[in-house]
Amino acid sequence: MLNFKDLKVNVAKRELFGVKDLSLEKGIVALVGRNGCGKSTFFRTLMGGHSN
Repeated sequence: MLNFKDLKVNVAKRELFGVKDLSLEKGIVALVGRNGCGKSTFFRTLMGGHSN
């Protein structure tokens, strides 16, 4: 299980997204959205691969 609390991603002083509380159970996770809405950035951030 992965747990995240108060996660925020900012780029150029603009908040792209924020997560108050998120828990992911073992298994497959899908995130659906339009092109350019930040799906890859979100997963890179969760895995520690994105820095401001």
